[in-house]
Parts: sequence; structure tokens; C-alpha cells
Amino acid sequence: MNIRSITCLLTLCVSLTILSARRVIDVSTFGLFPNTRHDALPALRQVLKACEGQKNVTLLFPKGRYDFYAPVPKASAENVAFQLQQRNGITIDGCGSEFIFHGWMQVANIFESKNIELKNFSVDWDRPFISQATIAEVGDDHLDILIDARQYPYEVRDGKLWFKGEDWEQTVQPRYNNLYDPDTGEILPQTWDSPLQDIFQAPAEELRPGLVRLHATPAMRPKIGTYVTLYHYYYAVNGIQVIRSKDVVLKDINLYHTLSCGVYGEHSENITMNATSTLVNESKGRMFSTIADASHFTNCKGVIRVENCAHTGQGDDFINVHGRHVRIQSISADRRSLLLNTYQHFFDVDDEVWIIDHTTTARTACLKVVKKEVVEGANYRLTFHRPVPSHTAEGDFLENKTWSASFLLRNCRILKRNRARGVLVTTPKKVVIEHNYFHTAGTALLLEGDLDQWHESGASPHVPIR
Repeated sequence: MNIRSITCLLTLCVSLTILSARRVIDVSTFGLFPNTRHDALPALRQVLKACEGQKNVTLLFPKGRYDFYAPVPKASAENVAFQLQQRNGITIDGCGSEFIFHGWMQVANIFESKNIELKNFSVDWDRPFISQATIAEVGDDHLDILIDARQYPYEVRDGKLWFKGEDWEQTVQPRYNNLYDPDTGEILPQTWDSPLQDIFQAPAEELRPGLVRLHATPAMRPKIGTYVTLYHYYYAVNGIQVIRSKDVVLKDINLYHTLSCGVYGEHSENITMNATSTLVNESKGRMFSTIADASHFTNCKGVIRVENCAHTGQGDDFINVHGRHVRIQSISADRRSLLLNTYQHFFDVDDEVWIIDHTTTARTACLKVVKKEVVEGANYRLTFHRPVPSHTAEGDFLENKTWSASFLLRNCRILKRNRARGVLVTTPKKVVIEHNYFHTAGTALLLEGDLDQWHESGASPHVPIR
């Protein structure tokens, strides 16, 4: 037997050993069957409980439609389908299934876990948290809109337009309404956010079923047939959330709707999105997809790898990768400790942090955290291995050096149906953006940091774009 044959045989043996070590669970053995329209959540919880504490487990969903209903009519930990806390080595394989959500649901919460893979499924809501209408008439003192009441149930009550969900009722948020060209389906140029301003808060009258008149002067006069999307919430519940976890892979997933960011990662290491796209569900005639960013990563480390994705229709940016500037509230007398003005814990013991001069945004020193303590309710204090420099003052900021991620964006399509920008990247680690297609309404690529609003950090020294 030659060397090549021996190598192939050894590889096969190793592969078979790995497969035999992985436990595969068909969810139908727990009574979880597709295409019933019944609530899959109780049975899914039984499946997840049965494999608690086990490594290398794959949950297989026979292909079909699975429905998940929110137990509580508000954002709640009860309303999570795939609750993956402190898990190691679990794979969710949808086998091409549709996961349909109802009400205030979160798709997945991956928390303090590692070696997690979600793949081969799509996500949607029968009744999304965004409604859609068509401009029917524009007058000097009114705007008429056509609404498909089957997809977007509504009611005109006491002269006000209300929209109804499965466990919610809401008016139109004045912050966002967006206009889309009826021919191309793309957001109208130069319309920005809320081009029709607060007209959806104006006195309403139902002229006939599906046709509503709003009595106010329109801020602009879009042509008849223009689509308008109407947001009822923003930043409600993330879709797939990854917190304090490591080595998470999302593969071959289509997110047609979620209630905030499609994918959100925070304080996690190594997140891969491969062919995991936030998309408009064309089959339902929609112009929109998820409520906020398609994907967003804060204070992560390792590599954020995004490949072969196509995002469109989302209510905010395609992707955002950044750290966080945190303001120094006070300095101890011995200059070894800093009180931070934040309720969010962006630093841990043993993290290296930079001090940021608030007048120049320059990094001035690097210190190591040796102690962390919560004080004064929402704030907390960090103690360092040595005193902070004499020029550091109250009002300067900290940035976490340890929790900074590399970023790779490759073979992605960033399209023009979303209202915001393409790629926002603010990280000091390696960034590579290559072989992508940009056709965006807002800035295609934005590198920036700030100390006044979002406090996004991570000045990027070298960003090849090709």
C-alpha cells in the first residue's frame, strides 16, 4: 500500500470516528413534526432539555414549516425559540425548513456557549412588525394609501390609524417611513428617513376597506403606486443573538424578517456568517426585511467572517463592526482606578484598554485591568496595574484593546432596498473587504468613530478594499 492510500485510509477513519462521536437527534422523535401549524416551541424545549450537558449534538428538523408562538406579548426571555445557554458543540440543522414566528419572538439566543452551528433554514413572520402600503392619491390636504388588510391588519378608530399584530397593536412610528420605487423596488433617491414625516399620525378616515385617507398636507408628493413601509417598533428584539460565546457559525440561512438586528454579536470570539442573508421576501410582495441592521457586532474579538451574503430591505446598516468608547466619570486620588459612566460592562479583569484623549480621539496609553467592581447602581470602577498618566482627565474615554475583532467581508452583495448604509467598520485589527458588489442608498463603506452619540470605537490603521 502506498503513502497516498494510507493517508486516505487514515483520513476516512478519523472522519468516521468524528461522525460516530456526534449524536444526531431527529426532532420528530419528540413529537415535533413539520407543516402542522401548531406551536413548535414546547416540543423544541423538550428536545433542548434532553441534550443539556452533552457535546457534539446535531438536531435535525425534517424539511417543512415549523411555527413558533410567543408565550408572552412583549420582549421576554420566554419568547426565545433556540435558547442555547452554556452549550458546547451543538448544531441546529433545519434541512431547508421554514421557521415561521408569531409575535414577540427571538429566533436564537446563544449565550456563554461555544462551537455552535445554525444552518439550512429560513426565518419569517406571517405578520411582521412592519406594515406596507401603496400611495393611491396625493392632494394638497390629504394622502390616500392602499393597505392589504390580510397581510397588514389595521383599524381606523377614533380618527386614528392603528395596525394590529398577533400579540400587539400599534400606530406608525414617526421616526421611520420609507418610500420605494414601484418599478425597481429600490428606495427612492433623496428621500432619507421619514420623507412623509408624521402624516401617519394625522386624522384618518377609511374611505372603503383597504383605502385610508390621512388628512394633512404631505411633506412631499410621491407618484401614484409608490410603496411605503411603516415601522411600528424599532430595536425591539434581535433575531439571532450571540453573547459571550465563541466559535459560532451561521450557514445557509435566509432571514426575511426579525424584530431588530438580523444577527447581533457582543463580547464574543469568532463569528462566521456564510450565505446567511437578510432578504426581502419577494413572494409576499414586500419591500422590507428586518427592522434594524442586517448584522451588528460590538466588542467582539477573533475574526468576524462574512462571506457569500446578500443583504437588502433592512431598516438600518448592512453590517457594523466596532468597539465602544466609554466615558471616564472620575479618577481616584492614587490614579489607579477609574469610575466609568455606563451601565454596560465592556471591560473585564485582564483586559488591556486604551485611554482616549477626548480632544483628539488619539490613544494615549495602554493599561491592564486588575479589578472590576460595580458601584453606584449602574456605574462600575476599574482598577489598573499602574496609575493612569498625569494628562488623563475626567471626560476622556476608554477603549477595549483586547476585545477588538478582525473583519473579513468577501463575495457579498449590498443592495439598495435598505434605508441606510453598507459597511461600517471601526476596529484596530486586520480588515479585508474584497470581491463584493455595492449598490447602496447610503454610503457604501464608512470608517468612523465618535465620542458624542453612538460612541463607536476602533480606529482602523489599514483597510484594503479590492
